[in-house]
Amino acid sequence: MNNRGSSSRLAFETYNYSIKSETNSLAAQLNSTFGSNMSNELIVGFTTIRDRRAGLEDPLPEVEVDDGSLTLHAGPDRFSSANELDQDIFEITDNFTYITGDHALTFGTHNEFFSFRNLFIRSFFGYYTYDSIDDLENNAAPSFFQRVFSRTDDPNQAAEFSVNQFGLYAQDEWTVAPNFKVTAGVRIDIPFLPDTPEENDSIPVYFPDKSTTTVPDGNLLFSPRIGFNWDVSENRTTQVRGGVGIFTGRIPYVWLSNGYGNTGTLYAEVRQASGGNVGFHADPFNQPGPGDEGTGDARLQSEVDLTDGDFKFPQILRFNGAVDHQLPLGFVGTFEFLYSKSINDVFYTKINLEDADGTIADDGRTHYGGTNSGNGNFFDVLEMTNTDEGYQYSLTFQLQRTVARGVSVNTAYTYGESKDVNSVLSSQARSQIRRNPIVNDPNTPVLGYSRFDPRHRIFAQISFVHEFFSNAPTTISIFYNGQSGQRFSFTVDNDLNNDGFDNNDLFFIPANNGDILLGDVEDGVYVPDPQSEYDALFSFIDNNDYLKENKGTMSERNGGRNPWRNNLDLKIIQDIPTFGFGHIQLSLDILNFLNLIDSNSGWNETTQFPNYEIVDWTRDMDAASGRPVYSFNHRDETNVPWDPDDLTSRWAMQFGLRWFF
Repeated sequence: MNNRGSSSRLAFETYNYSIKSETNSLAAQLNSTFGSNMSNELIVGFTTIRDRRAGLEDPLPEVEVDDGSLTLHAGPDRFSSANELDQDIFEITDNFTYITGDHALTFGTHNEFFSFRNLFIRSFFGYYTYDSIDDLENNAAPSFFQRVFSRTDDPNQAAEFSVNQFGLYAQDEWTVAPNFKVTAGVRIDIPFLPDTPEENDSIPVYFPDKSTTTVPDGNLLFSPRIGFNWDVSENRTTQVRGGVGIFTGRIPYVWLSNGYGNTGTLYAEVRQASGGNVGFHADPFNQPGPGDEGTGDARLQSEVDLTDGDFKFPQILRFNGAVDHQLPLGFVGTFEFLYSKSINDVFYTKINLEDADGTIADDGRTHYGGTNSGNGNFFDVLEMTNTDEGYQYSLTFQLQRTVARGVSVNTAYTYGESKDVNSVLSSQARSQIRRNPIVNDPNTPVLGYSRFDPRHRIFAQISFVHEFFSNAPTTISIFYNGQSGQRFSFTVDNDLNNDGFDNNDLFFIPANNGDILLGDVEDGVYVPDPQSEYDALFSFIDNNDYLKENKGTMSERNGGRNPWRNNLDLKIIQDIPTFGFGHIQLSLDILNFLNLIDSNSGWNETTQFPNYEIVDWTRDMDAASGRPVYSFNHRDETNVPWDPDDLTSRWAMQFGLRWFF
């Protein structure tokens, strides 16, 4: 597989990779009763997970050619050459329930013990980017070269660490009246990180209050909650329910592994963007290093990822309220409101960003003085911390009918909105901040639409059950899901504001030719593009509702949205009696049934990356005006910033066999 194919990107077969995942689980459960009002449930489990991501059997460097608006990928994906994850997970859960009078009391503990080994070395065999096919054929200097390797004696050095999370909880389910029930509880989670990352002595020299050895160890997470259920008419005709509470989530532990792997002591990086003349080296085991011919002033440097000692796992304050009401003809109508407010969300900052040194003439955005490399010791120094900014709400109207004469129906409409300051889309710390579009300071992004902002969703399910043969029911179900497309941002390629990130600068939407300079710069003199380039840009803008409606303004983070998506799935289940030995169930699932009956339907049109680079900054300014000069990234004849997703736009079929006895 690969995730780079689109109408503007071509990836050769060598770019494909495979993922092998092996999971083994063992669990034991003991249920005990003590008298008529006490019981205990003990569950113990152990799981091992081994993930291996592999590219070519015979390794090669990766080559990327950015030729105008077209991109070519050859060689293996640079994120797959050294990518392994081992997880050992031990869990123990115990729940004790005591019923007394109108109260059902539960006291419990849930504890998880994780052991991780994460090998991730990007650009392990070298990564070259070129500005054109001609540059590659003529062995010209690449526009960018990167190679990352282990500083230790182990060339496949992995980050290894453990996490122990202890959880205690208590709950009281109180039957206040036959038609009114209250459930109240509290949960306490305490994650411990017993392993300390290696110390990088250079970090406190330049950042006195920071250290690579800092981990968020023993930070208590307190989660109280209360809910109710009221049968208003005492016959379940009308039911009112709701609740409020704090809920704690578990982060992907790969985010913590960045702090163990990227201390600057395990891996080193050679990066050459300018000032050198690195030729292409086909031998993956003999890639250029500092001091080699053509590397210019390249030095051994590292990315350093820190974790705030006060960092807490994600927490939200959530409120929900709902009304269920019996309607004529056996239907049940539901209205539900859900609101969530961030308490501790994940956030990233670049602590070695230099202060601002001015503004950009075109749109007034802040320009920075670059990156403090600590006398050449590191590239980016990033810190994972928390923010309390962000919210999400949704309104749902649902209509359902239980099985009657073999037919059941369930339909729902949901309207929702979600905003955050960083949608945290990656496993890598640098990508978390690099892919977060901004106008000014990347360390203080403004609240804006989340990448996962849902907006409109329509769901419908119809099921039909009938016995065409005695004691052998057939179930046919159709599932429809229609929803607003995913959000994305319009950005400028290359590092316009000099914050060290090459595609996170939001695009100012021009209203006319005078708002933007398209062309090139020769000896400091601006050479404009022909009018046809401006016509192509404004044709693209006018073909997109968001851009067209916001001319003359700065585009918003995640202001764009992909087209509405329709998806229809079909499921058929056939039960077959086995004459005293239970029954066999055969199933057929057809996913994206619309695409099966019409190859031009059921497409999931999406923008491949969260940031769509509508123009490239040429890395030059017009000397006379101080304004940046851009080139327009042409699209194909569709003239839209999205493509059908290669996997989810196809129909798929799967068969199932189950034996119940």
